[in-house]
Amino acid sequence: MLRSRTPKHLYVGCRGTNLGDTVVVSAPNFRIGDDMNQRTRLLATVAAFAFVAAACSGSGGDFVPVTVESTTSAVPAATTTTTVALTTTTAAPPASSTTTTTVAPTTTTTVLPGDPMDFGPSAGDVLAVIGVESDDVLNVRQAPGINQNIVATAPPLSHNLIAVGNTRALPNSIWIEITLNGTPGWVSYSFVGYLGDTDDATAEVVADYGSIPSGASVDEVVEFTLATFVSVDPQSRVTRPAAPIVGDPTEVTVDVVSIGDDAVRGYRLHIFVQLEAGVYSLMSVERTYICGRGVSGGLCL
Repeated sequence: MLRSRTPKHLYVGCRGTNLGDTVVVSAPNFRIGDDMNQRTRLLATVAAFAFVAAACSGSGGDFVPVTVESTTSAVPAATTTTTVALTTTTAAPPASSTTTTTVAPTTTTTVLPGDPMDFGPSAGDVLAVIGVESDDVLNVRQAPGINQNIVATAPPLSHNLIAVGNTRALPNSIWIEITLNGTPGWVSYSFVGYLGDTDDATAEVVADYGSIPSGASVDEVVEFTLATFVSVDPQSRVTRPAAPIVGDPTEVTVDVVSIGDDAVRGYRLHIFVQLEAGVYSLMSVERTYICGRGVSGGLCL
């Protein structure tokens, strides 16, 4: 719908100046019949002309008469905005399928050779190596049997083997589980025992021999002395776990094992031989008991 023509802008100008070709003066609604006082509107317009005329005069330009531009004002048509809501449906991803596989723990059981025995050292008992030659060692094996892997070795005079408390019997041997300096393993029962008390056996030897044993060499005196301690049935095993200490006297260490007694399995003998006038003779014999079932107060059980 169109409304009445009304002057909206008044255009005045200054020629020959750098203020621009035209100055636009806006006058609010010069529509006839408006409620606003016409006198007031006219005064506002005259004031605007006066301002522009002064500007032109100060710049040396000529004042340009008023030009009235009429515009036709249209009432904008009503606009209706329709908003369409978009609904987006996102399908949920398919649930993932999880398969859990439980693997049962694997237990490795080591089957030891032989049969368990109630006989043997108790856990924590301290054992010594016995019956091993001075140039040999006692093998500590991974399991019972001479065909098992060797995990450690013990010198002939070792006395720090700790029993674990397990004993197993093979067809021709008995094996004891021990630890040696923290290493676990198995040793043959024939080569371990308890060390008991030590006494002086010189008088027994002299009484058995009939006099003080003497001979042309140290070994000859030692052989005469051993006759008092060895057994024929069962046959004793005689070894020298340490090299002779040559001097005056000379010391010879001998293990005599298997004497037919399960409590006293044998002896560790320290035989001292002296040399006088070119003849070797027995000076003394120290005897340490080798026990088979344990020791209490230094005595074999």
